[in-house]
Amino acid sequence: MTRALRLTLPVHTLGMILGLIGSLIFSGTACAELPAKLSIDGQTWPRRGEGTATYLWFDVYDAGLYTPKPVSAARVLEPDTPRALVLHYHQRVSAAQIREASQTVLERQYDPSQLAALQPALDALESSMQSVQPGDRYTLIWQPPRLILQFNQRTVFSREDAALAQAYFGIWLGASPLSESLKAALLPAEARASAQ
Repeated sequence: MTRALRLTLPVHTLGMILGLIGSLIFSGTACAELPAKLSIDGQTWPRRGEGTATYLWFDVYDAGLYTPKPVSAARVLEPDTPRALVLHYHQRVSAAQIREASQTVLERQYDPSQLAALQPALDALESSMQSVQPGDRYTLIWQPPRLILQFNQRTVFSREDAALAQAYFGIWLGASPLSESLKAALLPAEARASAQ
């Protein structure tokens, strides 16, 4: 009989680990668990970039960026740019750990007054989140003017809010992101070239 290895960390420990995300290893190798394309409102959105977040020897999640048309790095967070980010988890992560990690990055990206203005919308989005198990998937979709969060292909949050979309996608794709190397892996090759 084999025993499964469980990775369980206290919230403050995971927050600290994710806060020091530079020590994580991100690779741009093919992520077998990510779909090659998404179908959104009858359109096909190809995967433009992908990466795997790995801590020590554990793959935490695969991430993939999808857009209906190629997009430059300068435009990926623009309000009129449709985009989706898929996170396919390989480890158990609690909803509290996800919220804490997100908050750590947002506190780095926004001054306190900006973050305070965003906080009610962030709270609404994050209150719809639940803990993940290996194999679970979150999909964040910006289909202007609507931001949608799906958990295992079921919509758990939907709101018209461009500022919230920019802030939440910015965790991975904005200035001072979760990880510069993961951001580079997510941006498509043509976007990476335009960003240099």
